[in-house]
Amino acid sequence: MSMFFKKSDNVSLKPKNIVQPNYEDDEPEVDYDEGVTLLYKEIEEKNWERVISRLDTHPIEARAWIFRRESSNAHKIRWRLLPLHASCIFRSPLAVIEALVGAYADGAQMKDDQDMLPLHLACRNGASKGVVLTLLYAFPEALGIRDRKGRTPLDLVDASNSPNREAVMLSLIKYQQESDNEKNGRNLDGNATGSSAVVGKANEVDYEHRTILFRLILKKDWKNAAERSEDVPFEAATWIVTKGFHGNLKFLPLHKACVLQPPISIVQALCEAYPDGVNSKDQDGWIPLHCACFYGAGQEVVDYLLIANPNNANAKDDEGRMPLHYATLKAASEGVVSSLLRANPKAALSKDNEGRLPIHHACSKGAPNGVIEALLKVSPKGAQSKDDQGRVPLHHACRKKASDQVVETLLTIYPKGAQVKDDQDMLPIHYACKNGASLFVVNSLLKSYPESLDMKSR
Repeated sequence: MSMFFKKSDNVSLKPKNIVQPNYEDDEPEVDYDEGVTLLYKEIEEKNWERVISRLDTHPIEARAWIFRRESSNAHKIRWRLLPLHASCIFRSPLAVIEALVGAYADGAQMKDDQDMLPLHLACRNGASKGVVLTLLYAFPEALGIRDRKGRTPLDLVDASNSPNREAVMLSLIKYQQESDNEKNGRNLDGNATGSSAVVGKANEVDYEHRTILFRLILKKDWKNAAERSEDVPFEAATWIVTKGFHGNLKFLPLHKACVLQPPISIVQALCEAYPDGVNSKDQDGWIPLHCACFYGAGQEVVDYLLIANPNNANAKDDEGRMPLHYATLKAASEGVVSSLLRANPKAALSKDNEGRLPIHHACSKGAPNGVIEALLKVSPKGAQSKDDQGRVPLHHACRKKASDQVVETLLTIYPKGAQVKDDQDMLPIHYACKNGASLFVVNSLLKSYPESLDMKSR
């Protein structure tokens, strides 16, 4: 159901027909109750690949405002928004946001009927860091703009419960710091900033002029993309740089392919066309292996990237995270985790900038017992390690209602974990009871620390 409908609306939930916007208007207006553009219909139904295809053939529809009137007062607008706003509400993937911004870059500057920019909506609805940064680089001033309720994008992220909250918050704060430095006429190295654009360098093009190879990858046209990388290997070595502040959101075709859960064939083709691509870092310090682990690429892809350069399993990004951190953060399979551990066993002992080991992330994301056992086999002491919130992995497991087997495994390795209080004076059993853990889990925690029955949290 579209989130714009009230249960009391006595109308059909789907528009009756598809309309064509007036091609003579720069920003066409379309009444939802009389019909919508095909682009908007595909967004509402979350047909993301069709959205991208429609934008390729009918980019004008990215400029069409869709509005709906109040049923009780035809003169009053109930809501009004662009396809870019709607895509942020429906949490579309990054590729859709990129395609919409590419078709109508000014859309990032447009407010809906609630005075919300696409960036506001993305931040409120738990968009990924990539989506937020894409919108921000399209309209840098958005970071300081307030909606009708006086909230900035940063305020909306801070108030959200999204799993992306911490990563997005750090990115926005970092961006603000860079912006402040730029306004003071100095870059992060303390050198005076010049007027030359980053995009002018060799092997770099801006997003508007992205290569044919990159366009094929965005469409997931893997067969033709593989052929293109073989025929024009220069494009595999060409960085795509977004327009906007600093112009420093940049990535190779290999980075983008690894974001889109690619088949092994295109990864092989891109690596053969540009072998150094597997070692190349984007603006956040991500190599393609980080992208593959964060966005859920298959084990075959992860294994291939590790074979191309096993040392990349050691690579840390700007948040202090190795590929293993992202694999556990995104609930990767036991096979992927095992491959990363074989390539770099010490990754299990590495803390990120939040003081978390991979096992903290695994427990916080409900990883299966096989993953927990694989991490503890390499690093048993991980079970007693505290993160920056004073939590051991057992806290995270109990917060996320982990399985009986996971809790049993953690208690077997480190029984005293049941006695550890975090910075909120919470024991693991407090979280277990709060989040509806099984009777087995509660009894196991009590058996390990009977005194916890009388312990109060803050």
